[in-house]
Amino acid sequence: MPNQRIRLDQASKFDDQTFRAELAGYIDALLAAEPSPDADYRVILASRLRDAAELVLRDEITAATRDGMTWAKVGKHLGTSAQAAHRRYH
Repeated sequence: MPNQRIRLDQASKFDDQTFRAELAGYIDALLAAEPSPDADYRVILASRLRDAAELVLRDEITAATRDGMTWAKVGKHLGTSAQAAHRRYH
């Protein structure tokens, strides 16, 4: 994993290439981790991947709704209602 970790809550401040490189580092580290003995490390990496995926999803939903996608369609893609999608991502 890279020594200087990008804070995922500030990832949008970095260019796409930097963010992708950081994300790739997390994925590589997670895939290389043995099933044991360091379960803590794997859980932390998986959590960071989840956080990164949530940021990407939030950005894509913002762009999609700005471009005219309805909240009903967003909800359908996420397997939830339009209201739940709107509450979570608006």
